[in-house]
Amino acid sequence: MNSVFCPRETLHVLLNVLARKGIKQVAKNIPALVPALSQQQPLPLPELLNALRQAQDLIDCPTLMLEFGQTLALALPAHSDIINERITLGQTTGLSMKQLFHVHTHDVQLRRHYSLQWLGEGHHAPQDLLEIVLAYLSTRSRLGLSPYFDDIDVYLPYPAPDYYAQYAAYVPLRLHFASPWFAVYLPPAALLSTESTDDLFGQGIQTSRLILEQARNCLRRHLHNPPSQFELALQLGLSERTFKRRLHDCDSHYQALLADLRLAQARHWLALRQYRVTDIAERLGYSNVANFSKAFKKWCGLAPTQVPHQPIKLPLSMRTVTPPGWPAVSAHQAEQRILDHLQQLEQRIAVGQ
Repeated sequence: MNSVFCPRETLHVLLNVLARKGIKQVAKNIPALVPALSQQQPLPLPELLNALRQAQDLIDCPTLMLEFGQTLALALPAHSDIINERITLGQTTGLSMKQLFHVHTHDVQLRRHYSLQWLGEGHHAPQDLLEIVLAYLSTRSRLGLSPYFDDIDVYLPYPAPDYYAQYAAYVPLRLHFASPWFAVYLPPAALLSTESTDDLFGQGIQTSRLILEQARNCLRRHLHNPPSQFELALQLGLSERTFKRRLHDCDSHYQALLADLRLAQARHWLALRQYRVTDIAERLGYSNVANFSKAFKKWCGLAPTQVPHQPIKLPLSMRTVTPPGWPAVSAHQAEQRILDHLQQLEQRIAVGQ
């Protein structure tokens, strides 16, 4: 990890985050940054983490790593290929996942499993680095992956922290803590999404954009029974008036944000024929089907029943093929075999084999 460097853009984002947290005299308060500020050279990753840890202790902000990862994702220019970015932090950050992890890929029936073996010192990556990675990748992949967030599982090799409830604003995925490995499980449709994020990122760092992103994440996890505007503002540590002003700065408001999230999810389910219209309306918290259909047609220009069917064509590696004479294996059994294999791999790594 000592050979991994972050470019100057990453340092600029860090300074912006520290200033937003009230740390003005960086050289005095964050000694870990003094070499990078004076030498005008790329910032080594250990120094970046040390600077964030010093700032975290100084201001008592347990979610600082998550906020830094999210800010970094919003501030840096986007890549056209976000599928590749799901397993790499990209060139612009100077943090390639291949420098930090060895990625094992396994296709099991209708799931793709990425297990990431830490290449640095220790058995697992530090929790604070994993929080940066999670928030960064979650934010960068939001446009393409948001409809699948309920089907993405992330396994983390550390216990659930005391501030776990605040994860929702940064990583709106299904998280499993105290796992023996760091792994991400994706449904096949998520692998095929190719929507560009060029219009969302690289436009500079604005507090209002961060609030919008965090509000979107919190609502995304509770579309059936969303928090009220007052509750959401409270969850983000803001007054309701300030929260409304932040959304207004981004040409949005609470009801529009909630409606867009609900209807985008509805369009995804309708295109896959995953649920009936009545079931979708109920799942998204609409009082009746008529209200849902009216809102959807106004938003999309089509009635729910007119949305074209877009069946999923699985990648070749994920299509189930059972050789003649082989016993059939259920998805659960196949997944359990892979989990057993990963545990054996972890044990061999631990003893240096």
